Amino acid sequence: MSMVTLTCLIAGLILLVAGRKAFWLFLGLAVFAIAVVFVQRYLPNLDDRTLLILSLVVGVIAAVASVAIAKALVWVGGFVCGGYIGVVAWQILVPAAAGFPWLAFAIGGVLGVLIAKFLFESLLVLGSSAVGAALLVHTIGVEGIPGLILLILLTVVGVVVQGKFLPGRPARPSASKETQEEKT
Repeated sequence: MSMVTLTCLIAGLILLVAGRKAFWLFLGLAVFAIAVVFVQRYLPNLDDRTLLILSLVVGVIAAVASVAIAKALVWVGGFVCGGYIGVVAWQILVPAAAGFPWLAFAIGGVLGVLIAKFLFESLLVLGSSAVGAALLVHTIGVEGIPGLILLILLTVVGVVVQGKFLPGRPARPSASKETQEEKT
């Protein structure tokens, strides 16, 4: 297994189960994922080490920038993640298509921005789960309807796993403050 494949699998798993824990990590790994796809398509002769380093550098820049300009990057993150999901969905449905599917990236990106504007916390869980699932499906190379089904199933698994750890949702119901005061 190559370092690129291993790194993509690890990044996909992190996004799938823990992407909402830190927005900067989510955005950095999402940009890393789209950089891998972009570089593999447009610079196919690069060796794995250069591909990995280039993609990691772009991801780290995105992560550092997200700390500095987090609010604006929520929209950028929505666009990049939506675009990436659009590209992977297009590649799954039309595996023999030539060139980079710019229209799928643009449509997915616009949808991602709209969702980011209105549903940030939910988007973080759904987006990181979907991007992690897309990265895993892309890395293992499942195509066609089975790939789309796997993408959806992995996204659901990620949402369920991350949803259990949302702040403000107790693991078990607790007594109200008034009930606790009455007992004392």
